[in-house]
Amino acid sequence: MEFNEAYDIVKAKLPEKRFAHVMGVVETSRMLAKKYGADIKKAELAAIFHDYSKYDNINEMRQLIVENELPKDLLEYDTQIWHSFVGAFLVKRDLGIEDEEILNAIKFHTTGQVGMGLLEQIIFVADYIEPGRTFPSCVKCRQIAETSLVAAVLYEFENVFEFLLSEGKKIYPIALEAYEEFKKKYLGELTSER
Repeated sequence: MEFNEAYDIVKAKLPEKRFAHVMGVVETSRMLAKKYGADIKKAELAAIFHDYSKYDNINEMRQLIVENELPKDLLEYDTQIWHSFVGAFLVKRDLGIEDEEILNAIKFHTTGQVGMGLLEQIIFVADYIEPGRTFPSCVKCRQIAETSLVAAVLYEFENVFEFLLSEGKKIYPIALEAYEEFKKKYLGELTSER
C-alpha cells in the first residue's frame, strides 16, 4: 500500500486531534528511520496505522480479541493497550498489509516485546516523543533519542511503568519482559558510552 492511500484511510477514520498526533508520529518515525537506518517507507506505514483502532468500540474490540488469534490475557489489562493488537489484526485482515515488521511495529507500539526489532523501537519511541507531546519525560526522551534509540526505549519504558503504577494500573507482562531483556542486552553498552 502506498502512503497516500494509507493517509486517506486513516484521516477518514480518526478524529482531527488524533490524526494530528498520528502525523506527528509519521514525521518523527521518518526522522528516526533515517537516523538509525530503518526502511523509511515501512516506518511511514507503521506510523500512519499505529492508532488505526484507537477509537474503535471497546465491546467490538473485546469480541475481536475473544474470537480471533489475539492474546486473551489482554482482557485482564487496561483497554488502552487493546488498540495496538486489534489495529495490527485489522490492518492485516481488512487492508491487506502482510509485512510482519510493519504489523509488529503496530502491534507492540504500546507494550514492546522481547526481541524488539529496529522498526518496532522506532514506532514505540516516535509515538512517545512526537512534536505534539510536551510533558517533561517526553521532552527528555526526545533529547535522548537524538543520540541513542536504545537509551530512549529504556527511558520510555521506565517512565511509562512509573506512570501506570501511579495510576494503579497493572503492567502488561510482555512489557516487563521486553524491558528486562532490553536492559540486560543494552545497559552495559550504554554505560560504556558515557
